[in-house]
Amino acid sequence: MPLIIPIFINQKGCKNRCIFCNARITGGEETPLNKDALANLVQHYLKNSKNKGEIEIAVYGGNFTGLPPQEQENILLLLKPFVEQKIAAGIRISTRPDEIDEEKIGILTRYHVTTVELGAQSLDDEILKQANRGHTAEDVIKATGLLKARGFQVGLHLMLGLPGDSLDRFMRTVAKVAEIAPHLVRLHPTVVLAQTALAEDYEKGLYHPLSLEEAVDWAARAVKIFESRNIRVIRLGLQATATLMKPGNIVAGPFHPAFGELVKSKMLRDYACFLLASKETGGATVTFQVPRKIESAFRGKGNENLRYLKEAFHLTRIDLIRGDGREIHLLDH
Repeated sequence: MPLIIPIFINQKGCKNRCIFCNARITGGEETPLNKDALANLVQHYLKNSKNKGEIEIAVYGGNFTGLPPQEQENILLLLKPFVEQKIAAGIRISTRPDEIDEEKIGILTRYHVTTVELGAQSLDDEILKQANRGHTAEDVIKATGLLKARGFQVGLHLMLGLPGDSLDRFMRTVAKVAEIAPHLVRLHPTVVLAQTALAEDYEKGLYHPLSLEEAVDWAARAVKIFESRNIRVIRLGLQATATLMKPGNIVAGPFHPAFGELVKSKMLRDYACFLLASKETGGATVTFQVPRKIESAFRGKGNENLRYLKEAFHLTRIDLIRGDGREIHLLDH
């Protein structure tokens, strides 16, 4: 994953308001779009980041290709020198799937845009309609195909637990996404933010968010499928920014600052269950060899995974041996 230097154009280019959206809360502070400010921003990230690898400059927080063409070009003209001077490997933008066509792709190509992230949220038309997204699943499929054909890295943003969603419907979206095969995915549960239509529905009892346990389970199921198709999951959960964490900004829903770690821990527990299910373990002591880098996630918060496994499989004891490999093994006694 390259070092991403974010530029925020909060809600610029957006022609409608999704029921869950409050960019003031989820977006960063809007970035001044001038040469000196951008140079200072890039230098700040280069100086303070531990990631010394590839760099991409990303334009987030709005609907980039929904901006007037001249405004798109003005922004990209400011960013283009960073690529030409080899400070950055490319430019990344986020936009809507119904704002992608050959003309707009032409602008992106001329200015070194390498990655396009599409706000898909779902591939279920009924759910998209309830969320007031203003596009269809077919728009996502078409845009993904056009961008891939022109050589862009394509990412999809997906949300689980939107109004009308269910585990079955969400997993159908996951299956469709796996079919169209974007290069990367961002995935987060629906969180009710202040000053949104969704918050109004929640207060009226018309919307019931997922529990944290449900959200972790749904996400873990999705990640397994995406990883099996070599689709990179580059983000799980909303980033716990200072603005998001201000009291009152999160009204309800399965927010957790370490949501990704919870999902990883759940996936490791599921894999341990798979290994144990093939053995006669009742009353036994079992030993897992676990890569040291993931031992904490394997144990779960407060060793909750180990307690779950002991109870579910009637184990007397679970021993862990740290290993240097990448696989988890259930050792024979």
